[in-house]
Amino acid sequence: MLLTVALHHAWQVNQLDVSNAFLHGDLNDEIYMKQPRGFEDNQHPNFVCKLHKSLYGLKQSPRQWFQKLMQSLHELGFQFSKADPSLLIFNQATISVYVLVYVDDILITGNDRNKIQSTIKHLQSQFNIKQLGAVSLFLGIQVIKTTTCYFLSQSHYATELLSHAGFMNCKLSKTPAHIKPSKTPDIQPYSDPQLFRNSPAPYNISP
Repeated sequence: MLLTVALHHAWQVNQLDVSNAFLHGDLNDEIYMKQPRGFEDNQHPNFVCKLHKSLYGLKQSPRQWFQKLMQSLHELGFQFSKADPSLLIFNQATISVYVLVYVDDILITGNDRNKIQSTIKHLQSQFNIKQLGAVSLFLGIQVIKTTTCYFLSQSHYATELLSHAGFMNCKLSKTPAHIKPSKTPDIQPYSDPQLFRNSPAPYNISP
């Protein structure tokens, strides 16, 4: 929907990426962890570490990162969309800017380049953010823009999936399912359960 709005108004959609997003969150609770492997204190092996910042692996990390990012955008006058909590909107006089957030992937578009650039600079002053230019790959969806439309494709994601599973050299088929179900079901356990559980997507889905 955001791409449709941007296309209708001939706005460019820029993509941002946050490096180590979960490390930016502030902890409100008192949390301790075991000494990291390889960094143990031999003189105090039973000591634990008190965390001052969030890190990957904590259940609180996604929530704390999102709250800090939202606080930063609220300071600039952005408000949550009533239809989508991951979409923030800035409307003031004739200026309209939209920011779409999915964990550490961000899209930003609008009718005022100065406001867009000031928003990006404000975020960069607080977080390690890279400007990736015009949107091209977002959440596994390849975005190809022409003068009249956007083409959305998941061919890149499908190729990554096949490569990850080791099926790049398999023969093509109209459907991956058997036309006739086998009378003797395959009850052989999967040889590598860890590979089965891995996500081949180019982004991380956090609990």
